[in-house]
Amino acid sequence: MSANKIKIAAMSLFANYGYEGTSLAHIASKVGIKKQSIYSHFDGKDDLFIQVLNDALQQELSHLHDVLMKEDTQSFNETLHLLIQDIIDRFSNDKNMKFWLRMSFYPPMHLLEEVNKAVYFYEDEQLSLLEPIFRKAIHENKLKKREPEQLVIAFIALMNAIMMELVYGGEKRAQQVATPSMEIFLDGISIASKGEE
Repeated sequence: MSANKIKIAAMSLFANYGYEGTSLAHIASKVGIKKQSIYSHFDGKDDLFIQVLNDALQQELSHLHDVLMKEDTQSFNETLHLLIQDIIDRFSNDKNMKFWLRMSFYPPMHLLEEVNKAVYFYEDEQLSLLEPIFRKAIHENKLKKREPEQLVIAFIALMNAIMMELVYGGEKRAQQVATPSMEIFLDGISIASKGEE
């Protein structure tokens, strides 16, 4: 039995039942092994959780890179809308995304520092990847002359609010929040009036 199969099973259970609601016995049962076999790959539940968290972080970063690779073929507004819609669409279907969001908002308290470290690293990467896109839009006179980093931080805060709606209220509620929030955000930072881009 590979460590990877154990991590995949653990991620699915953590995503659905949280850290506290998932035991090593549940994970072993899902994989079809004895609980003791997990210890040949991991020091315990905390070690397994941290490894799953770090894998999820890398997958989320890889996915963000892939989404932003499309940026050259789309307008600035389309890119931001795609980022928001991608979060909403993936929440129901992508176990990695569901795990990442659930653990971001419901971390096991004794591992809070580790979870926060991963979340802040992800947000720093978001900032570094998005800043050139905002800087380019400012240079092309599509956005008001503001510090690009401030605009990106505001956009990340908007994404975080929509992610929170997904976790607490579900996909329908997140979509209800996303549509007007994006419209008002873009109207607030754009030079062009609504509908002119």
